[in-house]
Amino acid sequence: MFFMHCLIHEPKDAKLLRRCGVISTWAGGDEMVYRLIKQMGNNVQPSFTFSYNDVFEGVNRHCMKRKNTWFAVLGRDYFNTPWKIISICAGFVLLGVGIVQMVFAILSYYQGP
Repeated sequence: MFFMHCLIHEPKDAKLLRRCGVISTWAGGDEMVYRLIKQMGNNVQPSFTFSYNDVFEGVNRHCMKRKNTWFAVLGRDYFNTPWKIISICAGFVLLGVGIVQMVFAILSYYQGP
């Protein structure tokens, strides 16, 4: 119960777990599952022999690495649609073409006709 309480922070989390087949809803929708898990998990305290303790520690170690958080923010904020990815790639291609053009212009200036 404590593990589910930690996984579900909003109704969208319950919807994701339902779509993946982790939970199923018989009585109500995702909002009802969210409220039920939150109410049931408020007074639950994990013991020292919590079976998912290694999962919690692994997730915390992963999230504490700066590189992983940067990639998560980059993917969430800047690369969340295919059009943004395509436009950034096009920008880098145009930047590369501009640099190559500048190099050839400088070389032709110093080498003369």
